[in-house]
Amino acid sequence: MNMSTLIAVDLFFTFVLIGLSWLILEKCVPVVLESFNRRHARQWLLLGISLGFIGKILDNAWWAPTWISKLKHWHTEEWWFHHGPISNLAARHVLGILSAACHLIAIYIQGFAGLRELWSKITVVVVLSAIVWLLVLR
Repeated sequence: MNMSTLIAVDLFFTFVLIGLSWLILEKCVPVVLESFNRRHARQWLLLGISLGFIGKILDNAWWAPTWISKLKHWHTEEWWFHHGPISNLAARHVLGILSAACHLIAIYIQGFAGLRELWSKITVVVVLSAIVWLLVLR
C-alpha cells in the first residue's frame, strides 16, 4: 500500500471520527450544561468525554486539510505541516489534559481513589514525562 492510499484511508476515518464525535457531543453537552451545578461524578465524566471529543474534532479538522494538501500537492502543504504543533498543543494536549482531569475528579467523587493516591500518581506521570522530555531535548 503506497502513502497516497494510506492518506486517503486516513482521511476517510478522519471524517468518520469527526461525525461520530459530533453525535456524542450532541448527547453529552446538554446533560452537562443542565445539571453541572450538582457536580456529581456523572457530570464530571460527561464533561471529560465532551472535552475529549471537542479536542478530537478540532485536531482532525486541522489535520484533514493538512493531509489533503499533501495528497493533492497544494502549495499550502508546507504551511499546514509547519503550523501543526499549534493544533497538537491546543486541541490534542490541552483539551486532552482537561478531559483527563475531569475523569480524575469523577473517579475521586465516586470514591474509586483517594485524593492522596491520585495526586501521587499524577505526580509520577508528570515527573516521568518531564524526564522523557528532557532526554529528548538533549
